[in-house]
Amino acid sequence: MTRSRPFSIALLAGAGILLALLAALLFLGPRLVNTKAFRDLALGEIERKTGARLSYARAEVTFLPRPRFVIRGVVLDVPGVAAGTVATLRADLELLPLLRGKVRNGNIVLEDPDFRVRIPPRPKAGKAFSMVEFEGNLSALLDTLRQAAPGTVVTVRNGRLDLSDGEKPIVSLTELNARVGFPPERLTLQVRCASRYWGTLSIASNLNPEGLRGDTRVETAGFRIRDFVDQLAPGTAPWLGETELSLRGRITSEGLRSVRAEIAGGVPALTLRRDARKGFRATLSDLSVDDPRIRLSGELSVERQPPSVEARVEGQGADIPSIRGALLALAGDVPGVRKTLGVVRGGTLSRFSLKTGGTSPGDLADLRKLQAGATLRDGTITVPGIDLKLVNVSGEAFFSGGILTGRGLSARLGNSRVREGTLRMGIAGGDAPFHAELPADADLGELQPLLRRLVPDDRFREEIDRIHGVRGTASGRLTLGERLSSIRPAVVVTSVNLSGEYDRLPFPFSIRGGNASYAREGISVADLRGTVGGSTFSGLTGRLDLGDPRAISIRGGAARIALGEVYPWIASFDGIRETVKPVRSAQGVVELTNLSCDGPLRGPGEWAFEAGGSVENLEVDTPLLPGPVTIPRGRFRIRPEEMAFTDVEASLLDTTFQGGARLRGYRTGVDQVAASLHGDVGAEAAKWAYARIGVPHPYAPRAPFTVTGSTFSWEKGGAVVVDATLAWPGGPDVAL
Repeated sequence: MTRSRPFSIALLAGAGILLALLAALLFLGPRLVNTKAFRDLALGEIERKTGARLSYARAEVTFLPRPRFVIRGVVLDVPGVAAGTVATLRADLELLPLLRGKVRNGNIVLEDPDFRVRIPPRPKAGKAFSMVEFEGNLSALLDTLRQAAPGTVVTVRNGRLDLSDGEKPIVSLTELNARVGFPPERLTLQVRCASRYWGTLSIASNLNPEGLRGDTRVETAGFRIRDFVDQLAPGTAPWLGETELSLRGRITSEGLRSVRAEIAGGVPALTLRRDARKGFRATLSDLSVDDPRIRLSGELSVERQPPSVEARVEGQGADIPSIRGALLALAGDVPGVRKTLGVVRGGTLSRFSLKTGGTSPGDLADLRKLQAGATLRDGTITVPGIDLKLVNVSGEAFFSGGILTGRGLSARLGNSRVREGTLRMGIAGGDAPFHAELPADADLGELQPLLRRLVPDDRFREEIDRIHGVRGTASGRLTLGERLSSIRPAVVVTSVNLSGEYDRLPFPFSIRGGNASYAREGISVADLRGTVGGSTFSGLTGRLDLGDPRAISIRGGAARIALGEVYPWIASFDGIRETVKPVRSAQGVVELTNLSCDGPLRGPGEWAFEAGGSVENLEVDTPLLPGPVTIPRGRFRIRPEEMAFTDVEASLLDTTFQGGARLRGYRTGVDQVAASLHGDVGAEAAKWAYARIGVPHPYAPRAPFTVTGSTFSWEKGGAVVVDATLAWPGGPDVAL
């Protein structure tokens, strides 16, 4: 009992001294840390160990409810590396380690920090970078943090961080809020900030020291990629245009040599592998991007020896308008890209693939080395220079050697439908090749203005402008070629069903079958069937030559001509007008069974032609005869040098006859007439004939009488030769 009492007294005394010291520290600590001696000692020790110069305006120390240091007005300067200020720095210390004489932070909070950090220059080439060594150093750092500051959490509120490369600023992070958690279990990082290069950037990451297994989530909005790249490496990406990106992504890793990325909410994967020092390979699978809307898979391979770069991309569901806008922003100044996007303007690529490569990364942008294929749906294609726009385009597209090719194309051109078309267009060069074959079910009303745009020839435009009110359809083919600088059309149409008006015809026309074609030299038709007013034609084959002078050629055809409609029009032609002037009118039907014609379009009088056929109910009124001549039937053959009539039945006044006649030189005045006929001659007609040919009254046969086996001939400047047998009722018969 007596021995334990001194021990108890000593224990109580020690506790009292400790409490006294704690009380002194509690009350004197806040004053002590603000004394000049303490500041000089503490800040000098920090500078000696770290090389950093530190000062502060005021410090506060509290021990209840937990030990805490609050330092205000902190100024930090690490010469040549960093400098900045912190409005308030608060550190919470763990009590038990502090009682053992060790300082261990629990939480550190920096409010309103503003730092400028200089990134040191890259060291000169020396020892090659080793991924294995880097992983080892990172693992050692994490192990050190786990031992020195286990569970410490550093929080940054409303900070600013300026990064520079010497005197050149790189990026300023503003509105910076961050949280860093040190091991023991894993390193965690949460950062949110803004800058002049993006609206917002958020990063949430954790890294397990065991195996360096990591998981990082990144989200950014309004990322101005061109400005950022130009700031980091000016002039390295001149093809980048003004654009903003908004991305969401997740990156997981198993060590630093195997990385997997998920982007934009899809299930994409990006795998990066580096095989020692031999090369590099990146594999992308099932990347889904919201804007521009596209799904991608691909691979990038880089080999050092021998040097080679190869890229392959496959995808589906690509929305062309959004891709087009992005590509124009990124590479709108590249002629090949601009030309391609000027042709393909809309639609969806249901699938596509691209492959390119070379010996250097620059070869990836060489369009001549690019090979690509795609399936286009509901696309829009515009042919440059001729204002030709195809919509609802579907088909297969290929790109190789700088040539864009389309096959099996279906499309709509106005009301016309294109089927199984082909397109071949050069992308590189100023005067690239171009060829298009567009089989179509055509709306002919739209074909006329299209041809007027496509054909620069004024003579063709003058001719096509004479056609009005075109209605109808046809199957056919539109061919365009052969250089982008001079696209010329050629048109072939079949199964024509057409109606309209043509200034060179006096009546509306219609075509109900046959073929027609246009090429640069002219217009050709074959086996056309149709109507002009009340006349019909069939099997019409010919050509209108658009050279100088324009010429017409007809190689065959048949027609049923309503002479009462057509004769006034034919009689108005130059070169024909004088020939037919003695004929006041002509009525009836002319059946043409064969027709051929060649000559200048505006000079019918110079035509070489041949026509043959028959007439029905023909009536000709001419002042050369005492009355109209009626011809119920007969056959004819007309050539420039003569007209021949056979099997003719005719009547004039009180005379009827049958026979034939041949007239030569009828176009310039008749040179020769030969006729054979038989029939009944009435008194009225005989009287006119006797007076016409000058038969004296005493020698004129008395009418009526019958003429049999007669022939009649006359040559210009000569006499009339008649050989005939005249017979009267009851006799006699007289041979002349």
